[in-house]
Amino acid sequence: MNTLEKLPKSEKRPNDVFLFGKNVSKSLSPVIHNTIYKKLGLDLKYSALNFGSIKELKSFISTHKFVAANITYPYKQYFKNSNLIVGDEYFNFDGQGAYAFLKREKALASKVVIFGTGVTAHEISKFIPATLVGRKYKNPENLIADADLLIDATPVNTALKYQNCYNKKQIFMDLKYFDNYDYSDIFDCAYDGRGMLVSQAILCIQQICKKRLDFDVLFDIAWRRINEI
Repeated sequence: MNTLEKLPKSEKRPNDVFLFGKNVSKSLSPVIHNTIYKKLGLDLKYSALNFGSIKELKSFISTHKFVAANITYPYKQYFKNSNLIVGDEYFNFDGQGAYAFLKREKALASKVVIFGTGVTAHEISKFIPATLVGRKYKNPENLIADADLLIDATPVNTALKYQNCYNKKQIFMDLKYFDNYDYSDIFDCAYDGRGMLVSQAILCIQQICKKRLDFDVLFDIAWRRINEI
């Protein structure tokens, strides 16, 4: 039996929602999700779990029951590049999460460059039209200098390679939110990945609950909570 399928009525239904990944001990997702669950009065509990291999993760899935799970690096590729599974449904909220956060901040722009060509970069470009700059993109300096919005969707601070192309009026977002470079010295408006993470959490919970939630209210509550840490 697929452990994500609905359980028979006679069985106690699980209330666990998990984050599956590698080295996720620093993740803010448990704080964000559990804060929102409490606000909404949901009988759910969110936990982050580390797995050393996909074999170990699949073994866990085969022996545990849970409501839903978020998937992060390096295991998304084994789940249709999704970051949320609910039952037998797969979802990716990378693009919608980035769009929702930048819209909230009034930071959307017409000329956008995304550093990276992976799944996350492509998902964001579905919601925010952009040029993706990867290792094989030749001479992107003029393109970067002309952009209004820059998004680093790589794990290695690729944006630092192009510091000579920037001006302080450009808007910048780094999808990482720990062990990352402080870009506030380069840009007047620089975001890390926390805002997108909160946005994704709300979208995930909305999908689990199957109803529209008050995005701005929940964002403010979760944002205040993670800034207390």
